[in-house]
Amino acid sequence: MVTEQDVKAEPKTLDDLWAMNKTVADRLDELIYLQKVALLGPDRIFKFLHNDELVQIGVPFADRDFIQRNIVRTGTYYELRQLEALRASNTIAPNSIIYDVGANIGNHSLYFAKTFRPKKMISIEPQKQALNLLLHNFQLNDLDTQGVVNCMLGSSEGMGDVKNYYPTNLGGTAFKESADGVVPMRTLDAVIAAESGGKVDFVKIDVEGMHVEVLAGAKKMLTEARPSIWIELRLFKGEYAPAAEILAGFGYRQTIKLGVHDYVFAPE
Repeated sequence: MVTEQDVKAEPKTLDDLWAMNKTVADRLDELIYLQKVALLGPDRIFKFLHNDELVQIGVPFADRDFIQRNIVRTGTYYELRQLEALRASNTIAPNSIIYDVGANIGNHSLYFAKTFRPKKMISIEPQKQALNLLLHNFQLNDLDTQGVVNCMLGSSEGMGDVKNYYPTNLGGTAFKESADGVVPMRTLDAVIAAESGGKVDFVKIDVEGMHVEVLAGAKKMLTEARPSIWIELRLFKGEYAPAAEILAGFGYRQTIKLGVHDYVFAPE
C-alpha cells in the first residue's frame, strides 16, 4: 500500500522523482490486482476465452504464485506466445498422443487438449498442491482425469524427493533422485508403456533441471516412438549443451526456439 512516508518523501533529483513515482505506481498496480483477485470469489476460478472457447482455471494462490498471477494478469494462458508459436509450426498433428511432463496446474495441458484435440493427453506432475489443481482444472474443463499421473520422472524406477520448494512459484519446485525419498519415481519409458502402449507423438518436458535424468529414462522412447520434444533448458544454468548432446546421440536436432529457454527437438 502507499504509505504516508512515500507521500511526504521529497525527491532531490529527477531520478529520485522517477523512482518515487514508480514505487507508488507499482504499489497501486498491486492493490488493483489484489482487488481483481478478490472479485474471483472464494472459489477463485478464472475464466477467459481463447479461440472462441471458454477456458476455466482454478487459481487459489493467484495472490502470490508466479504462474497463477501471470494467468490472471494477462487474462489468458501462461506462455501463450510460445504455445501459439508451437501451434503455428504444425509440429503437433490432430489426434496425436501428447505427454506433458511437469504439468504443474495444467496450463499447457489445457492448451494442448483444447487446441490439438489429442487422441490421448497424459499429464505428469509430482508436486502435491499442483497435482490437486491439475485434477481440478481438468474437471472444470470436462477433460478426462484418467490421463493424470502422479509421480516424478528419473533415470530409473525408485524414489525421489523435493530438492527446492518455492511457495511463490509451485512450478519452480525441483526434485531429485533419492533412495530415501518419499516421492514415487518412474521412468518416462515406463509411463509411456503403461499409459499409451509405448506410443507418443509429442512430449513437453519442464522439470526444473532434471532433464538429463528424464532423458536417461526415456531411451526406448527416443529410439522407437521418436516424438518431437519441447524441453525447457535454462542457458544461465548451462542446461542446453548436455541435453542437446544427449538428444543428438539419438539422432535429434533442434528445430525451433520457442523462447529464451524453450526449444523443440525433432528426429532427423
